[in-house]
Amino acid sequence: AVVLYNKRPLEANGEVVAFKVLRPLFIYGVALGSGMLGYLYFSKIISGNVFFLLPFGIIGIIIAWMLARKSFSLRGAQKPIIVFTLAVLVLFVFVHFDLTGYEKRVPELADVESVRIDDSVKLDKEQSKIYFGQKGFITYDQSYDPGLKSEADVKNVIFLHEYKIAHREKSTSARTIPIVYTLKNGKVLKRQYSIDPIKDAKYLKPLYETREMRGFRYALTDGTAKVITRVDLYDDRLCGGTGISYSGENNENVKALTEALKKDLLSLPYEEDTTLIDRASSPCTYLCFSYYKKGTLDSGEKASVQDLLRYPITETYYITDSYKNTMALLEKMGLFNGILKAGDITEIGINNYKNESINYAYNCVLSTGTECMYKIADKKDIDEIFDFAVNSYKVVTNNTQDTGNLELTFVSKYGTVFTRNIYCDTKLWPKAIKDALGK
Repeated sequence: AVVLYNKRPLEANGEVVAFKVLRPLFIYGVALGSGMLGYLYFSKIISGNVFFLLPFGIIGIIIAWMLARKSFSLRGAQKPIIVFTLAVLVLFVFVHFDLTGYEKRVPELADVESVRIDDSVKLDKEQSKIYFGQKGFITYDQSYDPGLKSEADVKNVIFLHEYKIAHREKSTSARTIPIVYTLKNGKVLKRQYSIDPIKDAKYLKPLYETREMRGFRYALTDGTAKVITRVDLYDDRLCGGTGISYSGENNENVKALTEALKKDLLSLPYEEDTTLIDRASSPCTYLCFSYYKKGTLDSGEKASVQDLLRYPITETYYITDSYKNTMALLEKMGLFNGILKAGDITEIGINNYKNESINYAYNCVLSTGTECMYKIADKKDIDEIFDFAVNSYKVVTNNTQDTGNLELTFVSKYGTVFTRNIYCDTKLWPKAIKDALGK
């Protein structure tokens, strides 16, 4: 710093950049920095595109140019703006056409030790320290590795990888899938692509139906040691709105429900997984499992059972007709004896939130005092809407311009209420709802 200070020209005293030779570096450095800020900002909102570097980068050039020359004049600034624009264009060509071969690189089958296609954040959370309240952090004794190692599974991932490279068009789906290869030479190759669970089903189905991925997606089946202490059964239609709970690690109902659900999860077809393919609503019935896993605290001591019970792990599973074993057990346990049926409903309140910016007016009041836009009391219409609401989880959403959001409030003759939120194409709405909303 002293050497540079002594060598600086005296006439440069007070200048932002004392050495003229460094002015271009300063200008392009500011341009690149501000361009990256714009790129990162817009990439979070829309999608990644190198042209997002341009607007903020040019602004950076203008600011840096005025600072370097201590003038508001932009005379001569056209040259760095043109150079920066050409640089971004060249970068776009390199990225878009993958001239370096970075994106097109797919490892040879024989070079792959294992491969993961999972949410890395969730994986890291499972394998690293977990916040454990006042005790600090805990590392569980057993963690789950969802890596695919068989030749057939690795080959299927490579098929998916090659397919995504060959079909690089922008996907309207917000879902992404990371592909993480661990090579036999110890190196790791990571890529990430947008996926459409329906259009890409041919390639995703054999992967998501593997034992490894089922264990990753459904922790109940991952094979790691866990003590299940409680199961809560819920159904939106339960009269009174309360669930049914079974507690105790030796409780027979807890054991039976756990085993039944495991069987269903391990045989669940890809197409029936309501968490993979977007549906109009969630199923009415769901189970919440609470359990603990043995682990070691930061202090080095083993976590006590008392502490583990204080901070349990919870998993929620939505149950559909495809869960044959679980549904049969729930019926045997009498869960569905107390649920509301269409014949128990006296009125339905309808709210249609198609555009959240509109200030909606509530025109009706249900017998419970709940305000709504429209009210249905006709018995035939109630039967139709009730059946639609209960089975709406079977409807796959497509996010068209005709998609609308319904909030249906059901009032029973017992004075109890339950609500269903449904998001799907308005063409699929029951006639009674279309008539009420003027569709």
